[in-house]
Amino acid sequence: MQISLYKKNLQDWEGSLLILGILEESVHEQLKVIEGICDIDSLSLYLQRKDFSAKDGEIVKLQFLGKSPEQIFLIGLGKPEKLLIDNLRESAALASRACIGC
Repeated sequence: MQISLYKKNLQDWEGSLLILGILEESVHEQLKVIEGICDIDSLSLYLQRKDFSAKDGEIVKLQFLGKSPEQIFLIGLGKPEKLLIDNLRESAALASRACIGC
């Protein structure tokens, strides 16, 4: 598995698995970065049904058949004002463990 940081437009990104850290406030707005990859309105409704609010440590796995990426993991980062580098480390570790076997 190759892990990399991508700083460009996600519509140009290619890979089998994408991990996104999401802050607790304005989840729908943050999902706009993957707008070309999936329907964010449908995704927002799905996340509401799953009670995903992006609390620290929350994780949701999405699978797509025959698309790139095949899987997207959304990792809750908690409230923006409480976000520390340790939260990012813990979230990265959580995402790595969740990806085992993917």
